Amino acid sequence: PIYAMAIDVDSAGCAYMAGYTWSTSQSLSATGAIRLGTLTTTNYNIFVKKFDALGGDEHTTYIGGNNDSRAYAIASDATGNVYLTGQTSATSPSFPLKDALYSTNRGNGDAFLTKLYADGTLAYSTFLGGTKEDLGYGIAVDSSGSAYITGFTYSLDFPRSAGAFCTTHSSGAMDAFITKINTETKTLAYSTLLGRENSNSGTAIAVDSSGSAYVTGWTYSSNFPVSTTPFQSIYRGMQDAFVLKLNATGSALTYSTFLGGTGADVGMGIAVDSSGN
Repeated sequence: PIYAMAIDVDSAGCAYMAGYTWSTSQSLSATGAIRLGTLTTTNYNIFVKKFDALGGDEHTTYIGGNNDSRAYAIASDATGNVYLTGQTSATSPSFPLKDALYSTNRGNGDAFLTKLYADGTLAYSTFLGGTKEDLGYGIAVDSSGSAYITGFTYSLDFPRSAGAFCTTHSSGAMDAFITKINTETKTLAYSTLLGRENSNSGTAIAVDSSGSAYVTGWTYSSNFPVSTTPFQSIYRGMQDAFVLKLNATGSALTYSTFLGGTGADVGMGIAVDSSGN
């Protein structure tokens, strides 16, 4: 099976598709493939497929680590580098790392950030997680090579930074997170949790020219943090979507609102325009 989970397009019109597959054959690439880590045919491996502006085959990169690895989101920058996040199993010790901020898979599956050069070779790769399960669902990148990741964490010791908007794991089983890592300096810019009484998850993220992050996802928490003048201030259903804006330093919410009715609601994608809408 082959699962295509995300797609992005760079300024040259090249398209990048990411997902996961049991296949490591040439079936995804007419021109050969780049293989990173340890690939198997009995567990899922990540694939990144690049097409040129006319839809022609450029290359495929496979990424694996002995056990299941899955990519859920992809972003590209102005020079054609691509950035991935998702989840890799705790039993995948050979998942490829390079200049890693966190070099150990600490829990029952960690999120990750992996950057590939335009030719599909490895530029940067790190785990991102604590001693329980963590998963990256959304990724965005700015002009300085910083990647912004959102997803969920069960880990009480998930990495967080001093001065971040929220540094305390909520009483709920699952918290959303927003983490910014500069892949050029290989440093953590900020990392914040986002949650309250019940489970919460970020699913998609965008970034504007000033470095503010825009996130959507879902929450079961009636006391999820909202701003003073939100579009919807009240948690209305058994699960509401949310839309929020985090400032450039990760220290405060600029805006946050519930978005939902009396049933279950989930935000799965987000984009921002030049006016900050």
